Amino acid sequence: MLNTFPEWALVVLFVGVALLLAFGGLYLVRRHAPSWRDESSSQVVLGVTAIVMTLFALLLALVVVDLHTSYRDASNGVGDEANSLNRIEQDADAFPAARKAAVERAVANYIVEVRKNEFPALREGREDQKAEKRLLQISTALRRYSPRTQAQIAFYDSALSRIDDLVSERQSRIGAAESSVPPTLIALVLVLGVLSIGTSLFVKTHHSSLDLILVGSLAAVVGLALATVLVLEYPFSGSIAVSSDPLVRGPLGHLVHQYR
Repeated sequence: MLNTFPEWALVVLFVGVALLLAFGGLYLVRRHAPSWRDESSSQVVLGVTAIVMTLFALLLALVVVDLHTSYRDASNGVGDEANSLNRIEQDADAFPAARKAAVERAVANYIVEVRKNEFPALREGREDQKAEKRLLQISTALRRYSPRTQAQIAFYDSALSRIDDLVSERQSRIGAAESSVPPTLIALVLVLGVLSIGTSLFVKTHHSSLDLILVGSLAAVVGLALATVLVLEYPFSGSIAVSSDPLVRGPLGHLVHQYR
């Protein structure tokens, strides 16, 4: 859904479905159970509705904060990955020209593979196995070099340590793309949302139009909240997906252009 429809369409869809269910439910209650809607009992119903809505709001806040944190971590992780690649390229400046070119070529190939194939795969919730091979090629290019001077050894060790960081950062990125809110938690959010709308159907005020406005407003809020959860759940999907642009900024961009 995120990759097919723009966010505004998802919001319209979720809010529209919530409004349809709310107004349909209100019509059925008015038609088949009018005695259940009484102004004298509205205060009790309002109290129950307030409790359910409070639970819904608290749980929704926890879910949204957790999802936003995951989205921010995924975005920062791509920047960290770019920094590790940049440091490897800088450390390779201390190598002989042939070894330096081999490392830089491997870095450029990895960036191209990640941007061209792995990010689209993550958009669909999949991993690109070829990107892992490209990452291994960077390590292989480094290990084929035997440093001699103390300076070369220092830069070589630094580059190898960056490989370890790069592997961890890539795995974190893949994990962020494959993670999602536990189904039981999503089910609880949905149940509380439905209950919030359902209990509001039995609130009766002095005017029927006001009843419609109250029920419709609550349904719109619930629909908007659920759409927000969907948009934030998958950080590499949709129009607000995490970008791969940090991988081609600055020196890395020139490096990719040089070897591609």
